[in-house]
Amino acid sequence: MPAIRSAPDLPATAKTPLDVVESMVDAFNARDLEAVLAHFAADFALTLRPAFPRTSDRTTRGKTREWVRQLIAGDFRIEIEVLEAEGNSVRTLTRTWLNITRRIGLAPVVGIEDYVVDDGKITSLVWTSSDATRERFIAIRTRFLGALTIVLLALVALLWLLIR
Repeated sequence: MPAIRSAPDLPATAKTPLDVVESMVDAFNARDLEAVLAHFAADFALTLRPAFPRTSDRTTRGKTREWVRQLIAGDFRIEIEVLEAEGNSVRTLTRTWLNITRRIGLAPVVGIEDYVVDDGKITSLVWTSSDATRERFIAIRTRFLGALTIVLLALVALLWLLIR
């Protein structure tokens, strides 16, 4: 009888879909690019709900590598609480931190993540923002736009005084 093997490039302990997701979290927190990438299928698809600026579904290996590289470069940290693990699906309540979200007061970013794992690889991840995260994002954006409006009005007033 042939030996049962785990998915290529994954730790031998990563056998169930939940094991794969937890192993991916550990690899992210260890800032290990290649170990993180080993958890994703070549045709991995990411969906963010609602969509955030400069994001879209990523379905190529090159884009997944760049996405993971950018997260690691931004000192990405992730914590998950497993809500459900059944069949090839895993649902988590997830908290993440990035340098930018720390600086603007948005961290931790909280959402529900729905993973699909096939043949030991994550093929799909749908991240849905929590209401609290959406509300904080809108409040930060509103403060930023308010400050920007004041600066622009000040510049217009200064230009008006100069050309008078």
